[in-house]
Amino acid sequence: MLNEEKYNIHQYKDVQIYIQKGINVQDNVEIELKATLPLLGSFFNCKGISIDN
Repeated sequence: MLNEEKYNIHQYKDVQIYIQKGINVQDNVEIELKATLPLLGSFFNCKGISIDN
């Protein structure tokens, strides 16, 4: 079970999205599926997300 104290929980349509605290999310976020490869899984491109140092 996820530690909800570590994550901000967002929902889009019927999908719950867990974003770790310390990651900055702008007003407009784009997540694009680039490719899905056998054995390697899915690769995504994200815009509007940055990480605190």
